[in-house]
Amino acid sequence: MTTMSITVQSVRNRIRPHNRGSILTWVSIGTLAVAVLLALFGPLLAPHDPNQTDIIHAYFAPTADHWLGQDSQGRDVLSRLIVGARSSMTGPFVVVFVAMIVGTVVALSAAWLNGWVDSGVSTLTDIMLGFPAIVLAVLASSVFGPGLIGPTIALGLAYIPTTIRVLRSFIIRERAKDYILAYEVQGLSGLLICARHLFPNILPMVIAQATLLFGYAMVDFAAISFLGLGVQPPTPDWGVMVATGQRGVLLGYPMESLAAGACIVAVVLAVNFVGQRISDRNEP
Repeated sequence: MTTMSITVQSVRNRIRPHNRGSILTWVSIGTLAVAVLLALFGPLLAPHDPNQTDIIHAYFAPTADHWLGQDSQGRDVLSRLIVGARSSMTGPFVVVFVAMIVGTVVALSAAWLNGWVDSGVSTLTDIMLGFPAIVLAVLASSVFGPGLIGPTIALGLAYIPTTIRVLRSFIIRERAKDYILAYEVQGLSGLLICARHLFPNILPMVIAQATLLFGYAMVDFAAISFLGLGVQPPTPDWGVMVATGQRGVLLGYPMESLAAGACIVAVVLAVNFVGQRISDRNEP
């Protein structure tokens, strides 16, 4: 084999993984864009009323009018999937939004002030990490009752320590860089340095962590709804559809559970892949 052929083969080997990664990235972004579109405009896009029952046509196979068939109540599965995207996406989004805001502020404060503040935050974080998120969500549901409020509060509190631990280590590394020392020598206040310079530099890592947590939150919400402690039937929700479709699976009609589960898996895989790509691109 000549030197030229070896060089060409080496270049191809480097390009192929990059192309595959780029394709998967765009597929993941497209999947998330569709999910967000359905969450925002699902009721307008659904071809049928998601709660309209038709017992005579229960467990009907897919037809031209009902692309994914009908469930145990004769409701259109596709319409319930489209409308259910809103409740399935809203809970995880609120949890991640709250966890990232609180976690980022606390992590910045601990890493900047150091000393007893950092030690106290680290100790409290270790204690809170000992409580599984799903257990806290179940306890909150028993206090506040079934619905989105209890699990949202519980999961938001459970994800804050994870956010603090991940961002704190990254901020400490960024805090030790020369440009931060230069701003301190110039007499800029800590608040100004954090707001104008430190936070913008850690923002990509914040976004990456948010995308990863969104996937975990979506799985937890689906599990809570599956247990009957989250969104309540007949409200369309992917986790609820997986639960209510169990009987159909036993009767040889798995479409309701299968379609809802596939939507959850697709969104979780997409958001985790995008988050991992963002994290890899910003790794020092």
